Amino acid sequence: INAEYGNIDDTAATPAPPPPPPPADDGFEPDGRMAIVSIAIGDKARYFARYLLVSFLRNSDFDGPLYLVTDEPSYYDDLKEEQALHPLSEIRYIDVDFAEHGGGGTVGDLELPIIPDDIAIRENKYGMIVWTQFSDYKRGRLQIKWLKTKLFDLVPERYEYLIFMDSDIFIGQELSPFANLAMRALAPPNMLALFTDIGHTGSPYHTGVVVLSRRRSPALVSEWALNIMSGVHGSDQRAIEAAIKTLDVADRVQLLPVEREHRFFSFVHGELFASRERFTFIHATFYRLTTGAKFGFTNKTAKHYVEEILRTPWEPWTGDASLYVAPRYCEPLSGQLSWKQLAKDERGADAESRRQRKADRIARKAEREEEEGQEQEQAAVNANV
Repeated sequence: INAEYGNIDDTAATPAPPPPPPPADDGFEPDGRMAIVSIAIGDKARYFARYLLVSFLRNSDFDGPLYLVTDEPSYYDDLKEEQALHPLSEIRYIDVDFAEHGGGGTVGDLELPIIPDDIAIRENKYGMIVWTQFSDYKRGRLQIKWLKTKLFDLVPERYEYLIFMDSDIFIGQELSPFANLAMRALAPPNMLALFTDIGHTGSPYHTGVVVLSRRRSPALVSEWALNIMSGVHGSDQRAIEAAIKTLDVADRVQLLPVEREHRFFSFVHGELFASRERFTFIHATFYRLTTGAKFGFTNKTAKHYVEEILRTPWEPWTGDASLYVAPRYCEPLSGQLSWKQLAKDERGADAESRRQRKADRIARKAEREEEEGQEQEQAAVNANV
């Protein structure tokens, strides 16, 4: 069996070395080529995505949209006030008609696969093939994971680069330095960039944050989709590891730096909360937030860090009742905690200069939207002719 399914060999191919880190701020501008995408399907995912959205609006200073693929866009209606405070960073919702238990569904013109309820093979935690039957929960999870591989089908074609992130992530600081690094990491011939896994999956790849190129990622992403839908692998990480081995492209996959000095990525843990440091991506995970004692923190220390350092109102998960405390999360920041003041205090930037930069980017965004509208009008005229 291992000969037939050789792509699950536990020996990981050597990934490409990480690119050099960029300077703290070298004027990177995505110029409309980069967008962020996340997926929040199901009650818990929608709940955690609220933290992602609020922290994105308050902390990212990102000149571009975040697309949220969700089965209930109206859940976030109360964030309109928060969005109005941050016109530069826009949230757009993609509605998915999701049939539970692997029964298919649609996202726009994209049809979700129907996962059969029958016997299948999969990989166990020791990397061995076993026979099993998909549970309803597992079949639904496979559908959601498969959507990760179809992101370019869901966003406008003008976006050449996408940053996918899991919905249980906080954005802790400005995204420009990471976006700069990501653009460099996907220079030809590289196909994809992601962080090395510092968790416990046994895979060298962490798929909570993945940077994709419309031109160079499709071959690898398509193989990733096949591995996910096979049901052989128990996680996204193992599935993408198998895809990379099958295509023999480990040297075209960039591992982004996770070292603490770069402050790009961290899981939640007690040391992070005590340090009061901000990272670009802070991966909470439902398991960590509900078992804080195992990771050296309490709900009190987590709440202090998220609210005081990440400026995102937070309440610990207490069961299904947590799904209905949404209104608190759209409270606007006080003047003392505005992003401009933090920029001045923490990065030594001139506040007036930053206000001007923001105004310039908003103006450029308006110009792009006007040009797109004119192009659409011209296309309509040409079609009629």
